[in-house]
Amino acid sequence: PTLESAQDWHHQIIEKPDEDYVIRGYEQPITLSESGWIDDRLWKENYDILVVQGLALMPIQTLLKNWKKIKAKKILVVHEGKLPTYEDFYKCEFDGIVCFDSRYKSMLLRRYSPNKIHIIPCPCHPVVRGNKALVRKKLSISKEKIILFSFGRQPLKEYKDYLKVVEELEGEYEIYYVRILRIRS
Repeated sequence: PTLESAQDWHHQIIEKPDEDYVIRGYEQPITLSESGWIDDRLWKENYDILVVQGLALMPIQTLLKNWKKIKAKKILVVHEGKLPTYEDFYKCEFDGIVCFDSRYKSMLLRRYSPNKIHIIPCPCHPVVRGNKALVRKKLSISKEKIILFSFGRQPLKEYKDYLKVVEELEGEYEIYYVRILRIRS
């Protein structure tokens, strides 16, 4: 989205200028079903591949009106943990869908053809199952303590909800908050 319309910052707010090849070509709507501005270069220019990540952030009605005009191969990158409930999303026909692992793929199979879904592992693959009891012992966290876990760097305001929950429950429960910012190899 344009920086002015962006409402959904998953990680770090962008503070440096975009590279020349980046086009912030739409305004993020307030609600899912809204129309809105999309740069017409999306369907007027000649390019090979359109990569869409965060379809829910786009003005879907405007996109649908112009979807068939886009001649490029259309790829959807999915990293949300649930399928969209807004049916109009599924009117966008994609040539390929990329997800992170088999958990996402099995979810996507409920709505998309298996030959369109491809796994590109990120950030770690395969999923490693651990021994929770052993990890608790190594970290000296008793099984009575509740572990509140978050992964990745977020803007500080996005931690408010976690910290509010800890504050509300701390008198009732022993809570251990674990936040992983980066893994060093």
